[in-house]
Amino acid sequence: MDSPRLKLSDGTEFEFDSKLTTLGRTPDNDVSFPDDTNVSRYHAEIEDRGDGEFWLFDLQSSNGTTLNGEKVVTEKPLFDGDVIVLGGSTELEFTSKQNEDPDASDEEEDDKQPGEDSKDDPKSGQEDAPAAAPPNKKFMYLMVFAGIAIGLAIVLAVAAIIYSLSDGTSGSDCSAAAEIVAPENGDILSEATAVEIEVEDASCVAEAVFLIGGEEFARTSEDPFQASLDPDRFPKLSDGRDKIITIELIDEEGVKIPQNAMIAILIETIETETPEPIDDPEKPGTGPEKPAVPQPTARTSLIDTQQMAKNILPQFTVVNQQYNTNNQQFLAEVAKMTAEYRSEGFYERASKYRDVINYQYLREQNLDPALGYILAMSRTKFVPATKAEGAGLWKMNNQLVLDNNYNGICGAETIASETQKCAAIASSSYLKDIILNVFSGDLIYGVAAFGMDKQDAAEWNASLPTDPAARADFWNVIRDPKRREEVTRFFAAAIVLENPKKFDLTRDKPISTLYPAYTE
Repeated sequence: MDSPRLKLSDGTEFEFDSKLTTLGRTPDNDVSFPDDTNVSRYHAEIEDRGDGEFWLFDLQSSNGTTLNGEKVVTEKPLFDGDVIVLGGSTELEFTSKQNEDPDASDEEEDDKQPGEDSKDDPKSGQEDAPAAAPPNKKFMYLMVFAGIAIGLAIVLAVAAIIYSLSDGTSGSDCSAAAEIVAPENGDILSEATAVEIEVEDASCVAEAVFLIGGEEFARTSEDPFQASLDPDRFPKLSDGRDKIITIELIDEEGVKIPQNAMIAILIETIETETPEPIDDPEKPGTGPEKPAVPQPTARTSLIDTQQMAKNILPQFTVVNQQYNTNNQQFLAEVAKMTAEYRSEGFYERASKYRDVINYQYLREQNLDPALGYILAMSRTKFVPATKAEGAGLWKMNNQLVLDNNYNGICGAETIASETQKCAAIASSSYLKDIILNVFSGDLIYGVAAFGMDKQDAAEWNASLPTDPAARADFWNVIRDPKRREEVTRFFAAAIVLENPKKFDLTRDKPISTLYPAYTE
């Protein structure tokens, strides 16, 4: 029996060995297509849901995904023989059928004596008809010949590649191996950047050649080997697509030493315009009563967004690991969402609740007060809600609060009370329970789970990877749209709160000035 697999156009096959398989252009995908620029960095995913069920997801790729010619908008089930096309150019076939053992069938035929009828044959007793060759045997013969032809083609192709890499030489005796240590995989470069490599057994290396997109941009014969990559020298590479940096090592006889070191980077020199905020009746100064005052258009690049996102997490003491905030899709979603939080006067609105947030989050629950401010901004923009889906600064579900006694010391106040003291008590108690007790300090996953009850959050956490390295790539782990939105809003709100001038919010100050260490 064959296990489900993907068949690639070059004849290679990929067997599913995990619950989630990623498809994309960068090398860190399970199945990668580095040479196809139509395929996005993180293009699609296939999830094994058990009992033979496999589902295909498109990760909002630039050029889309089709299944049997139909565009995949969110998710589609996969069946044997389905054809998947990534970006309109890379074709894959999903196969899941169990194959019969042809030898077993042949043995059964051979065991029959001439004239012997099968017990289950409704035509038994009739004269034997001339035996016809089983159709599956003919097919099997064709497949054998096709397999031989494909195998020969692959051998010839591999030989040609080896020949081209070695420039026709018999190969190098040098066993040196290079590893790219800077920049990091997924980094965005906007200025001249040092490309650094570490070479094991470098004594036999005469030169190191640095290439981007297959084009040489530097070479050096000095150890330690490093070069400078200046994006201004390659303006045509600033097209929003990943570029692969590779290394070639040359031995003392001028022979290339085959290397596998490569990373994907993005060259970004074009600023993108931040969309104008949409009128929101919850924001002071907007809506039908007070038309929004036109604001100058802020301009932020993906590089700005990336850097501001990186600066958020170090202020949290509950973070128990490093996270990958370089995912381009994640950064693009955050950049778009920041437009919603360009809310003039947020600092003044937040100041009103400074004492209750600082006291409950830091003094009572020993949480970072930044958590309270960012989540209040992300959920209500510091305008307490009183709606069916939730109330207070953090728009919490009242039944969730009551069922778990998160309001245990609120007295007569509720999460909708004007002081917002009870809302701060409930939200800080809830977040401590979720982030520390359920997710063991895994901040981003705790933020993603905001609004879930403890049991549901625990079940969701149990379905996630346990390996810290896998969990660090949170954007590709969290695939539920609601959970992703919570994370996107958290980062977008935090970026605006701490960088108001970047978004032309001249009346506001960085929110961190509201939460110095709390003192009596």
